[in-house]
Amino acid sequence: MTYLGGNWSQRNTRYPPENWAKWIKDVVAHEGVVTLDMGPNWNPQAGPIGTLAEAQMNQVKEIRTALIERRDKPGVDSDRSKQGAPP
Repeated sequence: MTYLGGNWSQRNTRYPPENWAKWIKDVVAHEGVVTLDMGPNWNPQAGPIGTLAEAQMNQVKEIRTALIERRDKPGVDSDRSKQGAPP
């Protein structure tokens, strides 16, 4: 478990999605699991309580896309796809 923002529950981003995708891919390749802490909104004047920051949501979507693209590239080993496991 690590945080996506500058610290726990922060709403910013600290690394580009490509860095996250590479790191997560390496963790998963060794049968690890990753959980990313994202910062919920605590301010009712800024929007609904509990909503996640748009920048973080966009980054998670970019990370997901990068992981899918990397998995689907020829020559990139993906034991999970060979076994028919879901992405």
